[in-house]
Amino acid sequence: MWEGVDKPMQVVMESVQFPWSEEDWRGFDPDRQLALLEEFLQTDRNQSFDFTQAPLLRLALLRTGTNSYYFVWSNSHILLDGWCRQTLIQEVIHLYERYVAGEELRLPAPGLYRNERQAFLPYLIATPIFFLLGALVVYGLVWPMLARFSLGMQQMGGEGQATIELLPKVEDYLTLMMKLIFAFGIAFQLPVILTLLGRVGILTSEQLKAKRRYFIVGAFVIAAVLTPPDVLSQLSLAVPLLGLYELSIFSVGWVEKKAAADNAKAAADAAAKPAE
Repeated sequence: MWEGVDKPMQVVMESVQFPWSEEDWRGFDPDRQLALLEEFLQTDRNQSFDFTQAPLLRLALLRTGTNSYYFVWSNSHILLDGWCRQTLIQEVIHLYERYVAGEELRLPAPGLYRNERQAFLPYLIATPIFFLLGALVVYGLVWPMLARFSLGMQQMGGEGQATIELLPKVEDYLTLMMKLIFAFGIAFQLPVILTLLGRVGILTSEQLKAKRRYFIVGAFVIAAVLTPPDVLSQLSLAVPLLGLYELSIFSVGWVEKKAAADNAKAAADAAAKPAE
């Protein structure tokens, strides 16, 4: 599309009808078939494309024998250049070979439209931010508390008293630190995941409120599984999880209100069109 706009735009149509033709040349000898092929190709080259009608290509199947065909594929250079055409033909041949072999055909997943990319962009940005936030909680809050707790368990030896001294290894220190960062980073994705589920209509804010009591129990179970077996570490993960769950309820409710406002606006616009 280029007329009436500041710059050309690519319009992707939901469905189009391919120009397709078939001819049967089995009744002609090979020399006549070659002559017909040259004539067909010359006629096809002389045809132009209407740039206001999609698609900008033509397909033809010319049968020359019981199991022999010519397949003619013509397209505008605007639709495909030489490099793209070669890649596309290879994909078509690959799909045809799978079809002949009786295998299931699986087309590549389509790309996201602009509005879909814009809808997912906040979640793509929020995911690393919340993971980093979880790592910062570990580094600035949880780990110092855990270190003070461990150091507080030391005791000086004396008469009738054993010496308890903390002797951490670098390997143990790094392993525990990475486990905590990973656990908190994954747990802090809770608002992102629940808000995304709310956006697609799988969850609602009312459902989250109704299941709050179950999540409280689940938060402590998750903390018991992901953190070291001490109360301090478990509380340091369970309490933020409860706060994140409340944040998720708020964000899902906001998404619902925004979706309702957008739907109301779309309905109002649709109702106003006939009156114009």
